[in-house]
Amino acid sequence: MSPFKKGVRSAHTERETPDPVYWRVTVQGRHVLFSRHNVVIPHRDRMKKNPVGVWSVASRMNLLKMLNHVDSVKVNPAVFITLTYPDHVVRNEYAGRSRDRAVFWRYVEKHLGRHVPAFWRIEWEERKSGVYTGLLRPHFHLMAFGVKYLDKDLMRDMWRKAIGSRELDLSTSVKRIRGTDAVSRYVSKYVSKYRSLDISTYRNSGLKFGRHWGILRPSLVPYSPVVMDRDMTAKEIARVQRYAASRWNWYDPEFNGGFSLFGQKWADGLFKMLGGA
Repeated sequence: MSPFKKGVRSAHTERETPDPVYWRVTVQGRHVLFSRHNVVIPHRDRMKKNPVGVWSVASRMNLLKMLNHVDSVKVNPAVFITLTYPDHVVRNEYAGRSRDRAVFWRYVEKHLGRHVPAFWRIEWEERKSGVYTGLLRPHFHLMAFGVKYLDKDLMRDMWRKAIGSRELDLSTSVKRIRGTDAVSRYVSKYVSKYRSLDISTYRNSGLKFGRHWGILRPSLVPYSPVVMDRDMTAKEIARVQRYAASRWNWYDPEFNGGFSLFGQKWADGLFKMLGGA
C-alpha cells in the first residue's frame, strides 16, 4: 500500500484508520533533516499565520536551516555588518525599520556597482546608557555574500544617510569573514545571538516586532544542491532512533519524531552511511 494513501473510513464503524507514518532523510549543504510524516492535509484554519511577536524557536530554526543550506564556497568572501540606531532616531514600527534597511542596502549596492545577496536579522537589546537606558532598542546584523571589502567609514556614512541622522559617531561595524570555515562559524554566531528571548521586558514590551529576519536579493543566494532526499527503510529508521535516544536523554522513539543535525561532518558522514555515493 502506498504510504501516501489516505485513511479509509469504514462503512460499519464510521471510524478512520490511522494515517500511515513514514520517514524521509534530506541532506543539503551542512544540514541533515530526518522528518517523520503523517500524511494529512492541514486544515485551512491551521495554515493561518499569527501576528509576528517575539522571535520564536521555530523561526530561529528556519533561519539556521537556510544558512546551512548556503554554499559556503560560493559565498566566500563575505562581510558581517552591524548597524545600530542612535538615541534620537526612534523606529518602533516595523515599516520604518524596513525602509531604513532597504535604503541602506541601495547605497551599498550603488557603491559596489551590483546587486548583493545578504541575510539580515534584527536584534533587540536593553540600552545600557543614554536617554533610553533600560528600554529595548533594535539593531541590525547583516551577512553580505560575495563582498571582499567594505570601508567602515563609508558604511557608517551610508547608514547615517539612510536613517536621516546627523550624528557623527554612530555605532556600526563591519568585519570580513575569511575562508569557508569562517563562514560556517559566523552562521552559528549569527543565529545563536538571541539572548533577548530570555529578557522578560522583551516578552512583555508590547512592541510590534515584525519580521525578525529575512533575505535580500534571495534569487542571488547560492544554495548547496540537495544530495539526498528519499524515504527511509524500517531498518534505517530504527538505527537513527537508537542513535538519537543514546545521544539525547530527552528523545523517546515512541513519542518523538524527526530532528535536524547541522555541520559538514554530519552531512558527509550520514550521506555515506545512508548509501550516498
